[in-house]
Amino acid sequence: MKKVYFLLILLCLSCLNWSSIAQTTSYTTVGTYTFTVGTGYSTIAVDMAGGGGGTSLSSTGGKGGRVTCNLAVSSGQILTINVGGAGGNSGAPTGGANGTSGGAQGGNGNGNGGGGGGSSDIRTGGTALANRIVVAGGGGGAGYNCGSNQEWGGDGGGILGATGAQCNAVSTCLCGQGGSQTAGGLGATCYGSPSGSLGAGASNTATAYCGGGGGGYYGGGAGQYGGGGGGSNYPAANGSIVSSLVNTQGFNSTGNGYVIIFGPTLTASPSSLTFGPQTMGTTSVPPQFVTIAGTFMGSSPLTVTAPSCFTISLDGVTWSSSLTLSYTPPTLANTNIYVKFTPCSVGLNSGNIVVTGGGLTPTNIGVSGTGANLCTGTPSAGAAQVFPSSGGSLTSFNLFLLGASASGGLTYQWQSSPTGGAGTWTDIPGAVLSTYTFNGITANTFFRCNVTCPGGSVVSSVP
Repeated sequence: MKKVYFLLILLCLSCLNWSSIAQTTSYTTVGTYTFTVGTGYSTIAVDMAGGGGGTSLSSTGGKGGRVTCNLAVSSGQILTINVGGAGGNSGAPTGGANGTSGGAQGGNGNGNGGGGGGSSDIRTGGTALANRIVVAGGGGGAGYNCGSNQEWGGDGGGILGATGAQCNAVSTCLCGQGGSQTAGGLGATCYGSPSGSLGAGASNTATAYCGGGGGGYYGGGAGQYGGGGGGSNYPAANGSIVSSLVNTQGFNSTGNGYVIIFGPTLTASPSSLTFGPQTMGTTSVPPQFVTIAGTFMGSSPLTVTAPSCFTISLDGVTWSSSLTLSYTPPTLANTNIYVKFTPCSVGLNSGNIVVTGGGLTPTNIGVSGTGANLCTGTPSAGAAQVFPSSGGSLTSFNLFLLGASASGGLTYQWQSSPTGGAGTWTDIPGAVLSTYTFNGITANTFFRCNVTCPGGSVVSSVP
């Protein structure tokens, strides 16, 4: 028998038996890239951020904005990816690069202000500004005037970028304003500093102390002695191409922007199945199953193929070596794939259930079982084992045997007890295989397994 200790504060995520297979492409280096939509894709998910604004001698630049959303796409569609750079720091306050969507130089380029961060974007149907479908704004560069961290740059992002600060206060008089959905942010109004424009932040070369505007859908305005304005995100709302849109202002605090594209993702729980000893010429009863689910899936259907010695089913009634699973893109709801094992030979029989289609690369779910000759006499029950040995109401536990007989025809029944004493053991419903997985305990519990060979004695496992 094996005792499991209850520990409420334990949450062991590594013990959860699941796997996730995702098609992910990350762009983290400043530049322009091409992404070709895979066959069968209808939706992709996007996570992207603009570059942060550069620092001045005394203050920090604005943070780059972030956009997360889903994009409607089609097979073979070409997307142009632009990753915005961080604004340059004082002394070399160049704007963050991004083609025609960069942040602006801080001041006259040789002074104390910081450059604006470049925006990151995705374009389709061309490479012009008008072809942008998603934009994450860059942060404004910091200014220099009153002292320590009092001339910060305006944060990029949101539907309206933030205004910079001067002498520890947001100021439209001496600082650049954020870009919007319809116009660039105004420059410092008391000095007529340059305003941002479509795609680009503004620079004020008349002084060495101002921050440059961040790039964005519309760029931020230039400061005078204060920080530059942040660039805006795009779009402002969901539409025919963009859905599940979340615009965040002030997300990326330092460094370059990024663009991450998530394609079809398949999860499988558990990640593999193991069958106990099975008598040659017989099939495992009851069947086991694995639950699969998908997001951002391409065109239906999926094809699920079993290896030799295993058969699969969607309903537990009709069995075959291969099946077709239909769904409505882009989501595959939780679906059980039932699996039975008929050993091909004595010893280990193993392979992979392979899932294809839906824009996925072939996805493997491991299965294995042991072929055995029919048991005789009294078997050995071995020792009951549990992993992990302690946990709580949210913990997933696995019970298994060490040193048990590996003959065919054996039957199993797991039992539990609050004390481990004689007369306190009760059967666990459904726990009739050599292994058993369950979720959560609320008190100290002992476990053992009764192992029987037909015609022989019942033997209980020992610690």
